[in-house]
Amino acid sequence: MQMKKIIRTAVAGAALLASGGVLAQSYFGGAVGPSNVDVDCYGTTSCDKSDVGYKVFIGYGFGNGLAVEGMYFDHGEATLSGGTLRVKFKGSGAGIGLAGSAQFTPLIAGTARLGLASNTAKIAASNGGFAAGSDEETHTRPYFGFAVGFNVARGLTVDAGIDFTRFEYQGEKADTRLISLGLTYRY
Repeated sequence: MQMKKIIRTAVAGAALLASGGVLAQSYFGGAVGPSNVDVDCYGTTSCDKSDVGYKVFIGYGFGNGLAVEGMYFDHGEATLSGGTLRVKFKGSGAGIGLAGSAQFTPLIAGTARLGLASNTAKIAASNGGFAAGSDEETHTRPYFGFAVGFNVARGLTVDAGIDFTRFEYQGEKADTRLISLGLTYRY
């Protein structure tokens, strides 16, 4: 009798582990779209805060709507000018975080992301077309975002998303926003 109980427990445990493996899912994706870098333009004659940014990510879902993700993003740059001086502020980062997903309909799902990123703010200045210098600072900052995915094929979604983070250079802060359209493939 004891042997039958051990075998049943072992079979039940193996089935549970196997079902967890079936529900667990790896994925990767990328997206591109317009970005905005909210820098202080005071004292400039020209200030362009808009650019094109992108993100790439890879994740592992645990089968319960939660996943861990690694992400790299480039939120574009802002260009400030005054006279012959031109300054470019560029923000990029790499991070790790959690993603929570929910299936709203068989075709539509939503995802919320939250994590920490190592954000690098790069500053490049030129004077009359000649390089005057460049510098960068890296700080750990939170990032968060939301996306809506539309299933177009098995394992493939087209995603519309928005992501936020902050960059800092010598105490000056710049909040950024990336609105993107991309693809996610789950395997």
